[in-house]
Amino acid sequence: MINSPTLPSAPNMSLRDPQSKLLDAQRIAATLGVSPARAARMLGVAPSTVSRNPDSNRIQARAATIEAILQNLHSAFGDYDAAVAWLKTPSEFWGKGNPTALDLIEQGRAQEVLAAAVMVRRGEPFA
Repeated sequence: MINSPTLPSAPNMSLRDPQSKLLDAQRIAATLGVSPARAARMLGVAPSTVSRNPDSNRIQARAATIEAILQNLHSAFGDYDAAVAWLKTPSEFWGKGNPTALDLIEQGRAQEVLAAAVMVRRGEPFA
């Protein structure tokens, strides 16, 4: 696991439920511009969890990794639109077929994406 320093959250990225302060699957889906079903796959839960209990304890660990990825990319690029664009851009770096970073997260490989995001934030080549 890559340890990422705590980075400040930008005010326009609101992945947490305002009342519970827990990471929220619906907010993650909206921020990433993906369907609730895809967010569920990325978080390792059933789609019904996203709709009925979006801040479930079952999503918190994977959601925290996604939050760390976004924070590192925001720090590197200066805004969340660029961070999300990076996550959605196909790259041969990720393997055969030029998957996106979001594809890797969906495959349970979020730690690899986090490692790359940390390298991007540090200005290090990762390819």
